[in-house]
Amino acid sequence: MTIALDHILASNNLKNAGAAEFDVVHVNSEFFDQVSDHDPLVSRFTIAKPTVSIAPGITPNETGPVSGTFNLTRTGNLTKSLTVNYTLAGTATVNTDYTDSSSGTVTFAANSATATVTLPVTDDSAIDPNETIIAAITPSANYDIITGSGTGQLTIADNDSAGVTVLITMA
Repeated sequence: MTIALDHILASNNLKNAGAAEFDVVHVNSEFFDQVSDHDPLVSRFTIAKPTVSIAPGITPNETGPVSGTFNLTRTGNLTKSLTVNYTLAGTATVNTDYTDSSSGTVTFAANSATATVTLPVTDDSAIDPNETIIAAITPSANYDIITGSGTGQLTIADNDSAGVTVLITMA
């Protein structure tokens, strides 16, 4: 006994996933001996991946100190959580000028279009120029990066200045 699939059911979630595609190919000649009141079908579903971007948020500062933030945004299907990987570079040094407790990952909660990376700044006593933190989203099979929006930069404002010594001599 041969059983043929007569119907393909898809929920509205497929439609809501974004740019979903559905192709149907009629293949009668390959299934001539099957009992069915419909033409057999081969179907292909293509579901668009979510897209992500990153932008600078709060500007970090050694005074306070004030933590710096990067804001990530995603579009497309928001129904599931999504973990995005990123790298950090720039003239500022991780674990010296700031810390990254997220260790290069940030997770969007289900039904959320935004996520934030918070980088606490270290108030040191070193006199140095303002330093940069550059965050870049790491490519993944789970999401696409919006062109031109895969990196962001923050500048840590230094609060230290060179001391002045005044020497008074009496004659």
